[in-house]
Formats: sequence, structure tokens, C-alpha cells
Amino acid sequence: MQPKFQPSTIFDFDDEEIARQLTLMDLALFQNIQPTEFFGQAWVKQKAPNIKAYIEHFDRTATAFESAILLQVRYNHSLFQRVSNTCQPTAVGRSFVFSRITRIAAYLRQMNTFNTMMALKCALTHNTIKRLKLTMNELPEPVKSVCLNDLHFLHNSQLSGVSGYGNVTWKREFICEVS
Repeated sequence: MQPKFQPSTIFDFDDEEIARQLTLMDLALFQNIQPTEFFGQAWVKQKAPNIKAYIEHFDRTATAFESAILLQVRYNHSLFQRVSNTCQPTAVGRSFVFSRITRIAAYLRQMNTFNTMMALKCALTHNTIKRLKLTMNELPEPVKSVCLNDLHFLHNSQLSGVSGYGNVTWKREFICEVS
């Protein structure tokens, strides 16, 4: 007997649940890091396998979500239902995926999962995504606001290093309501 629900993509799940699962993945990798792995830049000398795994997880996450924007054509924006996998990516479909990733990043911010949130920020602000002018034009205004203000704020040079996150005073709530 087959289960009734068989997800085929990560976007078959709720945004908050995706953020929760990404947080758990991040936590599992972070808990494996030993304090001695931070000494003398051991990750550069291949003596810090857990830090290397954490860095690779960041890179894979950013690449996966960037690819989701570029390749995702399975959803019809107006109906939020699956459409044929054989059609070409559209600006509307990409903007829907972009919006979902923005909401996931907002949940990650609420959960203080900064590493994965920054991976999603990297995906959303990568040059291949920035060049999608038609997609950017299709984004709802709340998403544009988050992208132009909050994500730019995260990239501000005043936030150099991890210590900057502890001193951040958010001018507005990072979560956005997107219909």
C-alpha cells in the first residue's frame, strides 16, 4: 500500500517546516564541531573535518536554492498547483519560488539559524538571480521590500564577523507576509 502523499520536491512542504528541518540539519552539523577545530585555521589545513562539512553544507544549501529559482517550473503561481515539468521556466514561476525562499529565510531568522539564513541570502542575491529582471518585476511588493532592505542590511559591512549578529537591532520584523 502506497502512502497518499508522496512529496517530489522540498516545496511540497510548508515554509516553516522547511525552515525547521534546515535548522535541525544545521544543528546536527554544528554540534559535531570540536573547539580545537577553530585553532590555527585548522579547516584550511584539512584538520577540521566538521568545520569543512559545515562549510560544504552552506555551499550546497545556497546552490540548491539558487537552482530551485532558476529551474523550478512545477508550480502555477496563480493556482499554486503543479504544472507540467516539460515547460520552460517562466518569470512568474521563478518569482513564486523566490517568494517561498524569502519566507523560508524569514522563518530561519526567527529561529536564529543565521548560517542557513545567510546561505539562502547568498542564493537570493547571486548574480545569476539578480540578472533575472522579468522575475524581479513579478515579485510582490513585500518580497521586494525584504530583498532591497533587509537582505541588503544583512550584507552591510558593519556586520563583519559573527560578533556583528549579536549587536544587530532589526528596524523591522524580517518576516514578510506574501499572499
